[in-house]
Amino acid sequence: KQSLGGEEIVEDQKSPTTETSEHNTQSQALFSADGKRLMHAWSELSSNANQKRSLPSTSKMQAFLQALATPLPLTFRIRRRSKHSQSSDSNQELQKHVQEMFGGWIGEIALQANTALPTNSTSNVIYQAKRINQQQQQLVLSKTNLGHVAPKLKAWLMENSTNGNIARQELGSMLPVLLLSQAFAGKDDENASVSGDSDKSGWMRLGSRVLDLCASPGSKTLQALEVIGPTGRIKANDINASRLESLREAVQRAQVPNSNRVKYTNVDASQFPIPTQDSKFFDVILCDVPCSGDGTIRKDAHILPNWTPQTSNALHSLQVRILVRAIQCLKVGGVMCYSTCSLNPMENEAVVNAALSRIAALKRPCIQAELLPIPSWPGLSLRPGVKQWKVADFVYNDGNGSNSDAVPDDDGNDDDDSEIPRLKWYNTYQDAMDSETTMAHAVRTLWPPEKDDYGLERCGRLWPEDHDSGGFFVALIRRTK
Repeated sequence: KQSLGGEEIVEDQKSPTTETSEHNTQSQALFSADGKRLMHAWSELSSNANQKRSLPSTSKMQAFLQALATPLPLTFRIRRRSKHSQSSDSNQELQKHVQEMFGGWIGEIALQANTALPTNSTSNVIYQAKRINQQQQQLVLSKTNLGHVAPKLKAWLMENSTNGNIARQELGSMLPVLLLSQAFAGKDDENASVSGDSDKSGWMRLGSRVLDLCASPGSKTLQALEVIGPTGRIKANDINASRLESLREAVQRAQVPNSNRVKYTNVDASQFPIPTQDSKFFDVILCDVPCSGDGTIRKDAHILPNWTPQTSNALHSLQVRILVRAIQCLKVGGVMCYSTCSLNPMENEAVVNAALSRIAALKRPCIQAELLPIPSWPGLSLRPGVKQWKVADFVYNDGNGSNSDAVPDDDGNDDDDSEIPRLKWYNTYQDAMDSETTMAHAVRTLWPPEKDDYGLERCGRLWPEDHDSGGFFVALIRRTK
């Protein structure tokens, strides 16, 4: 828990000053309360002498929980612009203006520039709110306090979002397109022969044919549009017609050049039509599937109170079907990014392993795919994927009507209400089926494989404490046959 109450930093060009305000205390109250609950739960878990499961170190878990207990910092990027763009402000002018007017509030995220961007484009510049210390307290701009604390910055953001100069987008949400368009220094001659490329450019590039399989709300569609230029194509798909219409309006509102290159489809992603002609397969696919969103609890206060293990377990099978269909729509040599805003292995490594296993088992047509390592990118910290994980469900008593994991309430009293759930862990699928409290949504692929055939450590996970961000998961997959 970070103490953020008491004083407010008031916008004044580059040099913030302070004045008394109750706004921060109010805007942080929910996050502080959730942070206390998280820290208490960890304390109870780590001090349990009978706990047989291996646990992360206390310092690492505290850093993780402390990050979750604070609101998500403001993040935005300056859009890539063609050198021939008619935008009123060039990227360089925008950068200069941001630094001069708001440099005390926000700073650039230190990611090394992509050296393989199309020659007619300029690179992304990503900004994030700074954590400012004032009298042993911290303040960071977020969506909950931006209008009150920094109204001039909010007005500037709204104006430049409307005219298409900037995009309000979280770092995690940016990752799929950033990674797919990043030069891959490890691309060797064998890989180049598969993809038909011998250069060192990214997989998503000028002229790419892209499928955004679960496209709404459209931030990745717009980001990809900036990369592929006037000769590329994007098909933006979403199962929800109203969300698809909102996506269409967002693309038009952003005033991004070449927006006529986007075509829209309203199809269940798990049943998206597989192309029947070689020329119709996709060079690159974005597969940001429906997920539990447990990586977004810093932004959405409703996620944590409503979270249950069943949420991820229930989504797993749908996520597998969508990923399988994405691989089937990818051209040979093409690369896709599977992603979620969840940290749960049931929605991530378990899905990747299950989908690749299902693809390998197909006979007609015979398809082969591989999990690629995440390209090295100085300044970007992604944790490797995991090979082992536990599977759990909520049960509401231990068979005797008591709750062994009861948490004291604010008065220090244990609440033994049988409606308060506790986690029950299942070592195997058979354990889940044989248990007196049968696990809901149990499928064999939720559990880790006995043998990792695909190198699951090649997946990447963005932890909130590493970049003061939300949580996010990415996996790069290439179709080889």
